[in-house]
Amino acid sequence: VYWPSLQLTANQSASRSNNQNTLNPYNIGLGASWEVDIFGRLTAAKRGAAAAMMASSEYRQAVETKLVATIAESYYTLALLDELLRISDTTAESWRKAVKTLEALKRVGVQNDAGVLQAKANLFQLESERLNLLKTISETENALCSLIAQPSAKISRSSLSSMVLPENISAGLPIHLLASRPDVRQAEMQLAEAYYATGFAEASFYPQITLAGTMGWTSDRGTISNPESWLMNAIGQLTAPIFNRGTNISNLKIAKARQQEAELNFRQALLSAGNEVNNALMAIQTANSQIELSNQQVDALQEALHKTELLMRNSGVTYLEVLTVQQSLLNAQRQQLQHRFDLIQGTISLYHSLGHIGI
Repeated sequence: VYWPSLQLTANQSASRSNNQNTLNPYNIGLGASWEVDIFGRLTAAKRGAAAAMMASSEYRQAVETKLVATIAESYYTLALLDELLRISDTTAESWRKAVKTLEALKRVGVQNDAGVLQAKANLFQLESERLNLLKTISETENALCSLIAQPSAKISRSSLSSMVLPENISAGLPIHLLASRPDVRQAEMQLAEAYYATGFAEASFYPQITLAGTMGWTSDRGTISNPESWLMNAIGQLTAPIFNRGTNISNLKIAKARQQEAELNFRQALLSAGNEVNNALMAIQTANSQIELSNQQVDALQEALHKTELLMRNSGVTYLEVLTVQQSLLNAQRQQLQHRFDLIQGTISLYHSLGHIGI
């Protein structure tokens, strides 16, 4: 911006008079002009361009951050589906044994058809859910391969229970951490760009001072190799707006309006970032509490299942009651995994909302 502009000029004209061609003198020169930035017009333009470039870079970082968060969430979703499939297989095996037991009890007259049919219906439903789980796992793996730009393949992964998460997360996160978010930085750079655009519009009301000079040679012999004389000149030019003041006023009003819009966008980006952080923190706290409760629920149902099976062997409790407890235990185990996944998802959202996920 501050460097002078250079121009190479060359001209020659030809004329014809009385059936004779005449070559007029030619001129060859190197010209330079430099605007003196007294009122900050060029400085505002330079800083505004730098802010626009930074805003573009932050937008790219925001897209990368979102991509990484999506990949992480897909990976943990696969781990959750694996655990659900494992529980489904374990429960299905238990129910197959239950069906065989009920059929044996039916043959000796202890159970009736209703108990056997109920157990088989539960088993069929579980096997159908297993097929849906396999389908979802395949679709999730394909989607994840697409995100990482790889052909569809099996994604190797660890178990959900082996994944370690931060144990202590502070609820009083300082506001300056939000400045790490790419979208907040992008909005900040867009505000800076609008601010410098306003400065450029204001500087347009002031005169522009330009220094210019030319150096070269001239000749009327028509040959470049034999110049006759050298040319040198320098000029200073002062240009002040007079009749285009209406245009400058309109440009200034537009620039100020865009600056106000950029300021509002920046404030909104900051508020949205704060809300996302608070929501992520609340999701983590809620998931931790739900995990503790679901652990107690699973433990209670496992004990209830054990005691119900003992009662069935030693009293008149039917196997349908055992199946009911098994169904409740299955649902509780699924909820337990879901709360574990909610905790992981909340942690990903927290790091994403603070701009800590990047490539």
